[in-house]
Amino acid sequence: MLLVGTGSHRPGSRLPDIPAAGPTVQALKECLTEYCGADPECVSLIDPENPLVFADALHEAARTADNILLIWYVGHGLVDPDNELYLATRTASDLMEGRAVWQALPYEEIRAAVRTCRARSVVVVLDCCFAGRAVVPATGGFDDAFSGIATRGV
Repeated sequence: MLLVGTGSHRPGSRLPDIPAAGPTVQALKECLTEYCGADPECVSLIDPENPLVFADALHEAARTADNILLIWYVGHGLVDPDNELYLATRTASDLMEGRAVWQALPYEEIRAAVRTCRARSVVVVLDCCFAGRAVVPATGGFDDAFSGIATRGV
């Protein structure tokens, strides 16, 4: 399980802060562990410094999941000039500058992680703008997708 919340950005960013992102992730983790029996050691990232930190945690969660993989993101969804979805990290300031891969995690990276995951069930929840852009069939990936939430069942 990977819970990620990006609520603050580097000085000079054009993105407004989202003060509720971090507390939302913490409350979600508490709820999932207390009421749903999730492992208390699940990974939660608050304001990942850059896309590499986010990607490393993502691929580790996908690699180690064997029954259920839950990926939950809270923060800014961004769109690059090619209309591709990116998930903001702390370094995100403006994707129109042409440096999207250095500022935010491409949603394609989540698709790649899910394709290699051996978990029987995968759930991806995007609490961000432009989440609907994630609703694109991925080969070997999701069987059902709706409004930014995609699942792959057994």
